[in-house]
Amino acid sequence: PRLRARDGDDELPRDRASEFALSLGLSLAQVERQSRLPLPVPPERLAALRAEAEERALPAYRIESWVGNTPPEHLDRLAAMYRTLSSDAPLGEVDWEPENWDAERVRHNDERKHRTGHSLFTIAIARETGEVAGLTELHVHDAHPHRPEQWTTVVAAPHRGHRLGLLLKAANLQALAVDQPEARYVDTWNAGENDHMLAINTLVGFRPHSAHGAWQWKAPQA
Repeated sequence: PRLRARDGDDELPRDRASEFALSLGLSLAQVERQSRLPLPVPPERLAALRAEAEERALPAYRIESWVGNTPPEHLDRLAAMYRTLSSDAPLGEVDWEPENWDAERVRHNDERKHRTGHSLFTIAIARETGEVAGLTELHVHDAHPHRPEQWTTVVAAPHRGHRLGLLLKAANLQALAVDQPEARYVDTWNAGENDHMLAINTLVGFRPHSAHGAWQWKAPQA
């Protein structure tokens, strides 16, 4: 027997863990897919994907990348992207309030993450306005540097439709090949109903690896 959330096509087995969650009154609010990309991706493949995306994105946008802590001039831009992610990411039936991000919180977040490793960031910036349009991040853990994790990837709504998601991921994977040549695969997680980002991942070479349930309990109304 299988369990499926309201949105998306991914499923969970109705096993002992699921039965235990259901017995507590929890509901399956979302199924999240873990995908895995074997490394290295052939450099010519990444170059072709980047060129395909640049045909749509350039010259309206420019790409900037860095490794490590966020440069001061980009702190506010990352804060804007984290706010966007907290409000725009597909959530299924999960109750989630928009998060409050500012430059100081980004700085502290960097410090916390970099105690366990380091991150590679790539952002897209609208050329004329200077507005940040998209963000992606790869985190390399000290404990398992062979297995980086794809974390935040988001494109702001006004800038969608320009292949920025593909451009960001291709550029960041190119940076990863230089920074971490011994890495063997990248793991990432996406909502099962996030068809657009899952399609980009499939194009890059990610394949389904596992499924995870987001279980939720709602307190009775007073």
